[in-house]
Amino acid sequence: MGDAGGMSSITLEQRTADGNVSEHACPRSTITGTAWACTVDIRATTDGATVEMRARATDAYGQASEWTAWVPFVADTVAPTVAYGPDVVGILGAGVIGPQTAALTGTVGDNRQPAAIEVCRVENTTSTTPYNRCATQPTAGMGSTRTWTYDVMVPVGIEGQLETLTFRGVDAAGNRSTEMITATYVLDSIAPTVAITEARARVSLADYADVETIAPDVLAGTAEDGVGVNAVLVIVTDPAGVQTVGGAFYDAEAEAWVYALRPAMVGTYTLRVVAYDRAGNKSQPLDRTVEVTE
Repeated sequence: MGDAGGMSSITLEQRTADGNVSEHACPRSTITGTAWACTVDIRATTDGATVEMRARATDAYGQASEWTAWVPFVADTVAPTVAYGPDVVGILGAGVIGPQTAALTGTVGDNRQPAAIEVCRVENTTSTTPYNRCATQPTAGMGSTRTWTYDVMVPVGIEGQLETLTFRGVDAAGNRSTEMITATYVLDSIAPTVAITEARARVSLADYADVETIAPDVLAGTAEDGVGVNAVLVIVTDPAGVQTVGGAFYDAEAEAWVYALRPAMVGTYTLRVVAYDRAGNKSQPLDRTVEVTE
């Protein structure tokens, strides 16, 4: 709508299916030049009810335009639903996220048109800079059920920060899910530390002749992490150049580990020790060699 003297006001009329007509005056602040946008509560109580709207402009001199044609709208009073995708349980099952970005997926369903997912990310610890960030992003696909993806970015150099995500579905009418889904987890992008405190330089193959005999430990050490060590692995390269991966025995309470080699031939073995924390962060490797004699 436009007028040489400028629009002063916009009036809307609403007509329901039973013929009742009501009038709405839009605030002056909704008019910008020749454009206007006005929010109206149509107060429809029945989902699917048809409501018609038309508009008229009045200029600064009190001159009113003709009414526009009636424009039909369908009332949407049903809230959408929101759900996780099947992969989310595996991502959040450990309760720790890091060091890579975690892509969470799910769906928004609606009887008419799913539109978006509203995500709020809340920092739960007693940080000096707590936050509560909310963002809305569109869903993908067509039909009454559409998909969403949200990437949980893990900052560098963070460990033990507790966060909660909340998700609500949003439909094209602006309705939000009455029930939200949540996820609480710990952020961790700091690698664990591993140390070797004992290392045997030489062992005898005869010590391993009986497979039922407890093999002597060739390495021992410590592994520590602020969120928790998940595993200490030893990559063994035998004299023939063949690599195998074995797990060291890790005592979480003592933060200590031991490793027993099971050699099959004489020669020099290279042992590389690496620790992983619950978030998948990997320590710097430590290398040792063991000479196996007859």
